[in-house]
Amino acid sequence: MRRCCICALLMFVFAPYDADAGLTINLHGVNNAQNNPVIVAFEPGTYQVDPIGIADGGMYDALSSHNGYAGTWRHLYAIESDQFPRIYQDTHYEFGYLATPADALEHAIPSSFALSSPGNVLFYIMDGPEGYQWAYDNRGGISLLVTSDAIPPVSAIPAPGALLLGAIGVGLVARLRGRRAL
Repeated sequence: MRRCCICALLMFVFAPYDADAGLTINLHGVNNAQNNPVIVAFEPGTYQVDPIGIADGGMYDALSSHNGYAGTWRHLYAIESDQFPRIYQDTHYEFGYLATPADALEHAIPSSFALSSPGNVLFYIMDGPEGYQWAYDNRGGISLLVTSDAIPPVSAIPAPGALLLGAIGVGLVARLRGRRAL
C-alpha cells in the first residue's frame, strides 16, 4: 500500500507536459500576485493564452477582488517577459464588476505573446498599484490555457508547494529504504 501511495505521489509531482493539450496555468487569487508569479520557460514561438474555467480543466472560473462582497467578480491576469511589454487583461475596465464567476469567465479576454529566443514568462494577478498590495482579500483565481502551433513550453518552474510535495515524496522513499537496510 505504501509503495502505491509513494508511486502515485511521485507520478503526480513529476507528470510530463502534454504538448497536445497545452499548458494550464492556475493563478491563485492571493498567492500568485506580482510578488509571487508562476514562471514558465518557453522556447521561441508565438503563444496563445485563453482563459478557461473549471469545466475546461482549470482550477478556477474567476476572481473576486473584494472577498465577502457580492457581485465583485472579474477576470484579470498579467503576463510579463523581458522580450515583450507587460500584457494586462482585466474585464473590470470594460464591463465593471460582474455578478457571478460564470459572467466574469464569459467576458474574459484572451491574449497572445511571441518570443524570439528561449526565455521565462511570468504569469500573475496584478491587484494594486504595485501589483500585490490588494491581493490579500481576493477569492478564487484565474485559469489560463497556453498553446502554440510551433513549439510547446519546455518546462515549468514548480511553485513552492510543488517543491515541498516533491521533497516529502523523496523523503518518504528515503525513509522506507532506510528501514529495510536496518
